[in-house]
Amino acid sequence: MQRLVGRKADGWLPSLGRLEPGALTAGNRAIDEAAVAAGRDPRETRRILNVSGEFAADAADAADAADTTSTLHGPSAHWVEVLGQLAVQDGIDTFVLFSDDPRTLEQFAEEVIPALREIARQR
Repeated sequence: MQRLVGRKADGWLPSLGRLEPGALTAGNRAIDEAAVAAGRDPRETRRILNVSGEFAADAADAADAADTTSTLHGPSAHWVEVLGQLAVQDGIDTFVLFSDDPRTLEQFAEEVIPALREIARQR
């Protein structure tokens, strides 16, 4: 599928919680190689990632909040660290938060997104 994305698509949208370790890097590599082979610039393929999780006040709360249905647990700084690495190392340019909890959406919008924008500006 990633080869098809590289040849034809405008973007790739996997879900973080469904990816095996190393799958994001491998998928991006396959997309890039297929894009080049098709005469396309790999940078024209958007890298979008579905994310979900639960905010916790600190590391101790994060350990208490951990469950198998979410992928990110911890304070906003932890989310920024994890998502920032994905942006820098794997070229993710858009994060889609899967949540209908108003507090989670608000915290993501007010604390995580501005910090990720700053990381993107520094790249």
